[in-house]
Amino acid sequence: MCRDCHQLANVQADTVKKELEHRYDAPLHIPPKPQDAVTKRARSFASAMVSERANKIPELRRQEMLDALRLFINSRQDLVGTHRIHPHGPIPSEILHRISAMKAVQPEDDEDLDHSHGKKIVEAQKDHRAFIIGWRQLFLDSMKPKHLPKGWSVDNPLPSPEDQEDRIESRN
Repeated sequence: MCRDCHQLANVQADTVKKELEHRYDAPLHIPPKPQDAVTKRARSFASAMVSERANKIPELRRQEMLDALRLFINSRQDLVGTHRIHPHGPIPSEILHRISAMKAVQPEDDEDLDHSHGKKIVEAQKDHRAFIIGWRQLFLDSMKPKHLPKGWSVDNPLPSPEDQEDRIESRN
């Protein structure tokens, strides 16, 4: 499918997805998790410490930032393992760079995945075959394709899980 046709198909599919979102109370987008304020602050401090202008930070402020970073580092075994940073000791630049690159968004958990749009929609279907045929028909009605594989039909049988595994293995 060419790029323009692909975009048109996506517009049509999005319209149906929005209808399904309301019908099955299945949000298309899960709102992002709030930012982890402690990690965000540590990332900001570490970024300042590794920047070219780190030497321009006033000494008192610099010490406050380093103290906060030491506390953060010592609370996170993933950063230092079993070692501890001395309360007034230096912080290795490798650790500062790792902290400056950390994401401050709380990670997705299994609950987010359990409530995904697609999963809710599929679980709500009593007749999966009718659901898939409906999507195929939407494709035909909205795209009006002029060239389809020989014998293709909205009513074609669905591939079995074994057929899908065979197709995946044959591609590898």
